[in-house]
Amino acid sequence: MQHVSLTGAVDEASVAATLANMVELKLLTEMQAASIDAASVALFFQSQIGRRLRNADWVRREVPFSTMLPAERLYGGQSANKLEGERILIQGVIDCLFRDEGGLVLVDYKTDRIYMKQWEQAAERHRFQLELYAEAIASVLGETVAEKYVYFFDGAGTVRL
Repeated sequence: MQHVSLTGAVDEASVAATLANMVELKLLTEMQAASIDAASVALFFQSQIGRRLRNADWVRREVPFSTMLPAERLYGGQSANKLEGERILIQGVIDCLFRDEGGLVLVDYKTDRIYMKQWEQAAERHRFQLELYAEAIASVLGETVAEKYVYFFDGAGTVRL
């Protein structure tokens, strides 16, 4: 996703060309490239959230981060009481972050298999992760994430959290 051009047409053919180029540059093996559904990737960039991303002036993709968060934020119950005042290192990679007229937008891509198109229920399983990412972004940029989305390639479901 980070190598797909945000300018020009983004269709199945352009995604396939990007994958071929990545194989040539040895960023992917042929087997890895063959496992990627170019049509599904193109569909994301043609979706509403994908179009917003392509039109944004400020875009960051595949951004590694680390931050310290209060332990009680991560653990509940008895554990939270025992860990009061402790901090835990959180590391991750933000799939996509962009800023448009609505503010900062966080997008997390998922390849989960979704049973009967139940994208909202599937997205709930990832809510905590996106909330942690949003907290990390706010601590680094000093700006609150306005919108959080989970995009499922299985059926092209987009869910706002």
